[in-house]
Amino acid sequence: MKRIIQENANSLSFAVAGLAFLVAAGTAAAQANCEPVSTFKTIEPGVLKIAAPDMPPFFTYKDGVMGGFEGLFFNRFAKDNCLKPEVTVLPLGGIVESVRNGLADVGGAGLNPTPERGKVVGLTHPIYYSPAVFVGKNPSGDLDSYDGKTLGTVTGFNFNKELETWGKANLKVYDSADAAFADVKSGRLPVMLLGGLNAYYRISLTPDSGLSAVEAKPHPIVQSFNTKGRTNVVHTKDNPELTQALNTAIATMRKDGTLAKILEETKLPADVLIPASEAGEN
Repeated sequence: MKRIIQENANSLSFAVAGLAFLVAAGTAAAQANCEPVSTFKTIEPGVLKIAAPDMPPFFTYKDGVMGGFEGLFFNRFAKDNCLKPEVTVLPLGGIVESVRNGLADVGGAGLNPTPERGKVVGLTHPIYYSPAVFVGKNPSGDLDSYDGKTLGTVTGFNFNKELETWGKANLKVYDSADAAFADVKSGRLPVMLLGGLNAYYRISLTPDSGLSAVEAKPHPIVQSFNTKGRTNVVHTKDNPELTQALNTAIATMRKDGTLAKILEETKLPADVLIPASEAGEN
């Protein structure tokens, strides 16, 4: 009986191995026959190097699978252009430098297309709104109300330098939104600044925390508060073909409803999607 079982097991092993070979061969053939939507250079031929923070609902990476808004966008973009995604998870503050130094082709997530960033990395058309908000227990949206108090923020936000210029609060800069949010939730930090979509998402996961978020009011020094934050995809500079490819992908996915579906899948409100006319696509 053992011999029969072993023979059957061996037969099954050969069958599985043969199937795996056929799947691999089929995948390779499909990749070889793939016709990219756009043509552009990447750091490594055939690979799209992605740098992003683990920051839901914008980007997640687990067991080799990308999730979140930008994660799903990058997955579609890589597939449409016959590229293998290769992900490096970094703190938000390290994303721009990673792209700037040629370690990643593209970066996310939730990054605003500021003139300062445009000097060192490529910028795309904006995709969705994510205004700055104060998070705490009954927070104020007026920055001046935090004069002389401790105010938390996260490295990588474009308003950090402006907050330093304002200089009236004890600014505590965290390496990650997770750490800052944990301190606000526990009461170790009275209030923090965060991108609105990220803040509302985190608060929704802890409905009994007593935390709320309020949009930052316009301010004469912190100019970032005067316009609603917009996000884009940062990418390697002086690579106009990549810029055009990303803009084409954003416009296509906006038009065919893919971006709206991604918002729904990542539980983000549909009204944060920037209209094509406002995004500069018309």
